[in-house]
Amino acid sequence: MVAFGVPLVLCSVGLCLWIYGRKVDIALSQFVVLAQRFMALRGFLDLRLDVAAAVTFPFLWFFVRLLKGSESFVIRAVVPAVLGAGVTILALGGGRSPAIVPIVVAVDVALVLLMHAFVRRLEAVELSILLFYCCMVHYYISRADQDHLRLLPIAGVLLMPFLVLAPDNPTKARFDTVMPMGTALSLISVAIFLVVAIPKYRPGLSDLPRGLTMMSNVIQDRNLTDSDRMLGAPPPQSPWHRVYQDKAELEALRYFRERTTPSTPLFVGYRDHSTIFWNDLRMYWLSGRPIAARIFQLETRMATEEPIQREIIGDLEKRKNAWVILDTEFTEDEASKKANYQGSSLLDDYIGRNFKQVASFGTYWVFTRATD
Repeated sequence: MVAFGVPLVLCSVGLCLWIYGRKVDIALSQFVVLAQRFMALRGFLDLRLDVAAAVTFPFLWFFVRLLKGSESFVIRAVVPAVLGAGVTILALGGGRSPAIVPIVVAVDVALVLLMHAFVRRLEAVELSILLFYCCMVHYYISRADQDHLRLLPIAGVLLMPFLVLAPDNPTKARFDTVMPMGTALSLISVAIFLVVAIPKYRPGLSDLPRGLTMMSNVIQDRNLTDSDRMLGAPPPQSPWHRVYQDKAELEALRYFRERTTPSTPLFVGYRDHSTIFWNDLRMYWLSGRPIAARIFQLETRMATEEPIQREIIGDLEKRKNAWVILDTEFTEDEASKKANYQGSSLLDDYIGRNFKQVASFGTYWVFTRATD
């Protein structure tokens, strides 16, 4: 825990301070604390039977390690099988409850430690990787879709050497291989190849030259912001368009910056805030201008509620020179479609009465005060 936890905390704190500076408290409250509230209020996807593969892998690992090299069935192998089935039932029984995420992770970690102590002792590094896997399970369960599953097989591949090289009996010498070294390495190579061959896991080696070019640009122009690079003149080199691919977004922001001062606040929302799922936060980053409302991360079950919309309206009233950009492209997920949820139209009515549309670029509408 000390060897892994302390560097992790130090690197995370250093990175946050480097990116957000003195605004780190606002950033963490918006992107961590508020995001957790969003998840709880919006609800989780229904956990289906395929979640069993994710939550039972640690128990399957103990099951295989107990049987590997054994000439007969080991009675103790029944223990991880029964425990794995129990955790699966627990996860499926939790349904869409937010509490099931920390519960399943805590149960996985606790049972792995107990099995390590009383059923089958693992190598120290092997145990660490397995516990790391258990902690990553929360990322998948929180959304239970294919995009959040992609990290788990990586931990599985990291454990492959212990399947073919680690001793069958914990009393034997460490890494006393049970098969020829060439066979073991070939199996590990095949496992790595299969992961790399799947598009969602494959590293983008073709992007390496583009990345080097971008790093060179940053080193040469250390004081140049992404706003100036993407929205100023001359136009940026082509690799930067791989990061900011939405041309309509860039055109809308270029229009906004050309007609306002650096102190002009910006509010980025959606054309119908009663059904908003999320908003385009990248526009705030690229605009390089003050944010017009303290609540700027807009997601369903929060920004759709009247009290939150009243706070946003109050902030916009204080900043009479604020501009508004609305995204008209509707986005939602499977859980939102099923819920058929609709909130308050207070903010939409306010924008309709007090702002006028002055331009549109693709799916983005640009507004300024109707009295300006």
